[in-house]
Order: sequence, then structure tokens, then C-alpha cells
Amino acid sequence: MKLPSKGPGDVILISISIITILTIIASVEAETFNVCSRGCDYSSLQEAINAASEGDIISVQSGIYSETINLDKRLILRGVDTGDGKPLFIGNNSIITIYANRSIIDGFNFSGSQEAGIKVLSWGNTLLENDISQNAIGISVQFGENILTRNNILYNDLGIALTSASENILTFNNISYNLMGVVFRSSMANIVRENFVSQNANYGMVYQGSDFNILIGNLMRDNFQEISLNESYNNSLLRNIFTGDPLVGVHESSLNCWEGNSYRTSNMGMGNGSFNEENASSQKGDILSFYSNMSVRSGAKSLSPDDAYALIENNPSLMIIDIRTPQEYQGGHLAGAINLDYYSYGFLDGLKSLDKDRTCIIYCKRGVRGGVAFEMMMALGFKEVYNIRGGITQWAQEGKPLMGKVI
Repeated sequence: MKLPSKGPGDVILISISIITILTIIASVEAETFNVCSRGCDYSSLQEAINAASEGDIISVQSGIYSETINLDKRLILRGVDTGDGKPLFIGNNSIITIYANRSIIDGFNFSGSQEAGIKVLSWGNTLLENDISQNAIGISVQFGENILTRNNILYNDLGIALTSASENILTFNNISYNLMGVVFRSSMANIVRENFVSQNANYGMVYQGSDFNILIGNLMRDNFQEISLNESYNNSLLRNIFTGDPLVGVHESSLNCWEGNSYRTSNMGMGNGSFNEENASSQKGDILSFYSNMSVRSGAKSLSPDDAYALIENNPSLMIIDIRTPQEYQGGHLAGAINLDYYSYGFLDGLKSLDKDRTCIIYCKRGVRGGVAFEMMMALGFKEVYNIRGGITQWAQEGKPLMGKVI
């Protein structure tokens, strides 16, 4: 397989922005079109799309809608639960195909397609809080820079399929009870973060000819086989939790990085097609160590509050990043700290926008979120990052200066 000419630090930079999407849409005076089964201007979503202009909002009320939808202009489609659940769209073909860039699909139920519930043939879209079930493919993504977040993807033949897709973000989704959870084919530089992938009949995730992807902080539980890597290189699997009786298959793959994963079982199994020291060394019950040529480090460089304070005092150009929620930040924070909410949709994009050549100190409440954020920043190419051990809680207990008061 011919590997890409770009290095990992270049390839994995994710260039999408929720903030940018919303800013562009908000900058246009948007009109709202209402769709419902009875009493609205439109009873068909496609009719409303045809009547709308770029940047408009289409609000769809609860009900059952049988139609095939082509989204060919940038719009916000918003499902509204008026008491009978999310609006349900059913159909034999792909129920909605997204041709326009930077659209938002929020709060729908797509079910019953013999093709895909949602087919994405464009860039920079956001799919959030949709229920996608009983389709041949739940979501099919064939382009890049899309965000799939907080969706329930259940009981499909294939939950999510990414084909020749790059720089997408999958985060906080529930991907369960499918025949297969997620399949990457010839896809690069995607970030799969903190998803729940459970009880898929065959595979939790499959990488086929896919390189430079990051899989971080996911919970993989009771899938027949948790992960399968086939002819895939330079992927990073960081701080995931595998439970049940997990199987990991590695076939004709190398230079993949496994760091800080937890295997909560007494009988770890590992398939081996081309298993060598660059992939792993293992024994029953645990995997001892994994190595890679990627610049991902084996553990967060943590500093005590004393050492962190000294570094801040002696380095005026240092950047301090508070990754707690805005509410936590407002209650008290380190002087000069910028706030990037770890739980927000735009967290990864916020990290990407920072100066990677500056020394950074990150902190959360007790240090757990900071440890994961450290790994992400290293993977994104930051030169020097430190996490405050014990977070702001330990900082406050040791009497270090604060803006406000941490409770």
C-alpha cells in the first residue's frame, strides 16, 4: 500500500468548525419554514426545501413522513418533538441525501431504508441527536469535514460507513445492536472520540485500508470483535475501554499506536495476521505494550501545582487552557486561562486553532479530562504540553492564586 506523502502531524489536523458553520448561517437573515402533517404551510419536507433559500431553517413537527429527500442547498433541518416523538422519516431508498455543504440535520428519526438512512455526499455538515435505526446503512459518509455527534445508531445492518472519507469527527454517538458498528474504507485522518459502541453482532469497528485515524476515549462493550485492522497503518488507539471478552484483529497492518487502553476482562484474545513488535506484544489477560512511529506519547506530562506555578511565573508566553465547562470556569480559574469546554461540540476545533509552538498548561477539575486532552494535543502536533496534577482542585487546596473561588 502506498502511504500518503504528508506526515501524521499534517494529516490529522481537522479543519472543521461548528462555530464557523453557525456563524455563516447566522450571518444571513434566515426564514423559518414549518412542516407538519396537518395545518402547516408544508406537509412535505422536500417541498419546504425546494421553497427555501440558502441559510433558512426548516422546522419539522412530530409525525410519520414517507418520502425521499434531496438536500441540495445549505439549510438547517430541525426536528421538533410536539408530543409524539421525533419526526419519523421512512423509505426504501436512501431517505435523505445531503448534496449541499455545511447543512445541519438535528433531531430526526430515519428508519426502514434498504440503502442509507442518511447519505452524506458533501462537506462540513453536522448531524446531531438523530435516531437512525433499521436501515441497511445508518449513516453513509463519502466526503470529509463532517461532524456526527450524539446520534443513536441502532439495529442497522451497518451503523456508520465511511468510504474515502477524511477529517470527519464522530463523537458521543451510541452505536449499538447493529450487525457491524463502524466501517472505515480507504478513509484517513478521522477522529472517533468518546462513542459508546456496544453489542454489535460482528464488529465494533473495522479499518480497511485506512490510515492516520485517531480512536480515543471510546467505550467498546460486548461486540463480537471489538476492533479489526486490515491493511491499515499509522492509526492511534488511545485510552479506549474494551469490556466483556474482547477480540482485537490485526491483519497485514503495522505502525499503529496503542496507548493507555483498558482491557476489562480476564481472557483477552487477539487475532494475528501480521502481528509484530510494531503492533503489539500480548499475553492472556492483558496487552503489555504497543509502539508506533507516531509522535504520541505514552502518558501525560503532569506537573504538581508548585511546579506548574513556577513554570507560569517564569514563562510569560506560556498558554494556560482551562478545559472545564463555562460554568466551572466562571466559578474560579487561573489568571490568564482561556476556556475550551472539553464537552462542547467545538472542542477539537478549538484546540486546532491554538498556536502549537507555544508551551501549554492544561487543567480540568481533578486531572482526568486533562489527561485525555493531553493525548489529543500531542496527536494534533503540539510541541510541549503539561497537565496540572490533581487539576484546579489540588491547585486551590495548595493555596495557589485564583481568579474567583473554586468550590
